[in-house]
Parts: sequence; C-alpha cells; structure tokens
Amino acid sequence: GCLAFAAIRSHDAPAIAAYRPPVEELAPDDATLDALERLYERAGALAEVEALLSERLALPGSERQRTALTFRLAEARRRRQRPGAAIALYGQVLDAEPNHEGARAALLAITAGPEHRLEAALLLEPILRATFATAELVDVLAIRIAHAEGADAVALMHEKAWIEERQLGRRDEAFATLGAALRAEPAHEPTYAALGKLMAGGDDGERLAALYREVAGRPLDVAGQVHVRCHLGAP
Repeated sequence: GCLAFAAIRSHDAPAIAAYRPPVEELAPDDATLDALERLYERAGALAEVEALLSERLALPGSERQRTALTFRLAEARRRRQRPGAAIALYGQVLDAEPNHEGARAALLAITAGPEHRLEAALLLEPILRATFATAELVDVLAIRIAHAEGADAVALMHEKAWIEERQLGRRDEAFATLGAALRAEPAHEPTYAALGKLMAGGDDGERLAALYREVAGRPLDVAGQVHVRCHLGAP
C-alpha cells in the first residue's frame, strides 16, 4: 500500500488526492507519514497537506512532535491564504516553545499584512516583551494604538514614545508619537510633561510651540483650550 506513494509523480496532485486512504488505514509510523507529506508538498497539494497534518495531530505523539506538526499545519493554512485559521495554531506553538522563531516570524508577517493584524499583534506582544525585542514591539504597539480609543490609546502612545526615545534612540519618532497623543487628548497633562522632557535641553522650542499652535487651532472643548493655551504661553 504505502510503497505505491513513491511511484506517484510530484506534479500529479489529483492522483495523490484520489489515492490516499485515511491515516488510520496506514501504518502510522512517522517515516511513512512524513514521506506522504513531502509528496503532497512537492505536488503543491496544500489542502491534502492540511488534512494529513490535522489527522496526524489526532494520533498519539510527544509534545515536541505535536508542536512541530502544529507549526506545519499553521504554515499550510497561511500558505492557503487563511491567516485567521493559522493564528491560533501559532499561538499554541509559542505556548509550547516561546522562542520558536518560525511561529514568531509568521506572526510578524501577518502583522504586516492586510488582515488579522490585531490578533497576531496580541499574540506576539508578550513574547516580544519577554525577549526585549523593542523594534518589533514598537510596531505591535502601533497596531494596538490603531484599534484603541481614548485613554487606552494615549497610554499606549506614551509607552511607544518612551521605547522609541529611551531604547531605540528615535527622538523624532517619539515626538511624532507624543504629538499624536496630544491631538487625541489635548487636556492630558502627562503628555505635555512628556513632550517638555523630550524636548528639554535642545533648540526645539519652536518645534514644540508649532505643535501647540496646531492643536490650539483645532476645535477643542474648554479643558483642551485651557491646557494648550497655558502651555503655549509658558516661557
């Protein structure tokens, strides 16, 4: 039975799909199932790869083996343009192996794509914090900010600006982030304090004043007008 798989040419995906019996009818040894998976891969039969890996995960196996199978299943789903179905699997892989580079790289790729960015970002965030991956963490925080509102968004902007300035040395980016926080909440006094500290000791007073003038020119409530005009008139 299983020896016949070796005779199927790699380009003949329909023949593979028509021939394969259920996994439980095969001798469930890893070498045979790995060989079958490779045949599907060479044929580009990703749906069959996904089905086989799902069936294999229902069989007994070590935790390490299950993690490897789960990662390959997630990759098959992502390659089939189903990132939403892959994200939870990558999360399972990272739960088992927090330093799994493949799962981490895949989630980072999803955060750079058009769909499911927040889901991937939320899974990545604790891993990036634990491994001090500050550049990637800033990108994840930007995604969270885009989906947050009010005080939650401002708090995330403050954290992002702090990382940009203190850990990445990106002062201009930190200024832009705090500027966005000020536009979002013009009466938020900690934002003025953070901007003042960021721009202290330099010749950027006019740059800061220009930001305050811009915000003052927006439609603001009374509290916002009081705060921004007070700081705009400060020496």
